[in-house]
Amino acid sequence: MTWTPALTDGPEPIWRRLSLALEADVRSGALAPGERLPPQRDLAYALGLGVGTVTRAYAEAERRGLIEGQVGRGSFVAAQRARADGDDAIDLGRNLPPLGPAAARIADAFARLARRRDVADLLAYPDPRGAAPHRAAGARWITRTSNHEATAERLLITAGAQQAVAVALMTLCRPGDTLLAEAATF
Repeated sequence: MTWTPALTDGPEPIWRRLSLALEADVRSGALAPGERLPPQRDLAYALGLGVGTVTRAYAEAERRGLIEGQVGRGSFVAAQRARADGDDAIDLGRNLPPLGPAAARIADAFARLARRRDVADLLAYPDPRGAAPHRAAGARWITRTSNHEATAERLLITAGAQQAVAVALMTLCRPGDTLLAEAATF
C-alpha cells in the first residue's frame, strides 16, 4: 500500500479524521498531485475500518477538491488550485447556495424571523400566484420601468423561466393543439 494515514484521536467520527489526515498529507506534499490512493477496501483492511468509513472519507475529500475518483481506475490526488481567499471552493455540482460567507448571519436572521408576528403565515401553503407583497413589488417595478400599468392581481410569480413558459402555454393552448418549437436546448 502506497499511503498509510496517521489517524489522530479526537471527538470527530473516524471518517472525518481520515479525511483530515488525507487533507494534511495533500497540503504538506506527502501526497503529490496525480498520486494514486489505495483502493478503499485495501485501506479499510489495513486500518481495521469498515469500507463504508473509508468510502465516506474519500467522498468528503473529493467534495472538497482534494482527490478525484475515476470509475474503474481508482482515486487520485487532485491538482491543487490556488484560492484567493483560502475558503473552500464553491460546489457548483449542486444547486445549493454556499453557506460559508453567510454563516455568521444565519443565527441573527433566524432570531429576527422568530420575532415576526406573521412567522406562522410562512409555514402555511402559499398563494399559488405568489406572495402578495412580492406581486405588489413586481407590479410597482413593471409600472415604473415600462409603459404598462401593472397590478398585483394580474401578476403571477413563477419559480423561474421554465415555469413561466409552461404557465403561458397552459393558458394559451388547449389539449390537442399543435405547438411548433425549435429544438430543445436545455
